[in-house]
Amino acid sequence: MSQSKEYEEGFSSRKYANPYKPGTPEFNDFERGWVQRLKRNLPVELTWKDENEYCALNRSASKAGLNRLPQPKLGFKSLLKKYGID
Repeated sequence: MSQSKEYEEGFSSRKYANPYKPGTPEFNDFERGWVQRLKRNLPVELTWKDENEYCALNRSASKAGLNRLPQPKLGFKSLLKKYGID
């Protein structure tokens, strides 16, 4: 069985950049090729969508001491009540 041109493009691409419109058969074939590349552990380049935005957000959060969001402390009885099991 011969693979489509779009599948081959996705499989041979080291960086994910799908040029096709979402929802089209071409888009889906490119995705299939890309996922096969990942499954076979072939080299890929993974990058953030906007690295500068992520780095700025990360720096500002660490300066403000916001590395983690506060989590409420819930005991066993309050968890039961939360889920209506009391």
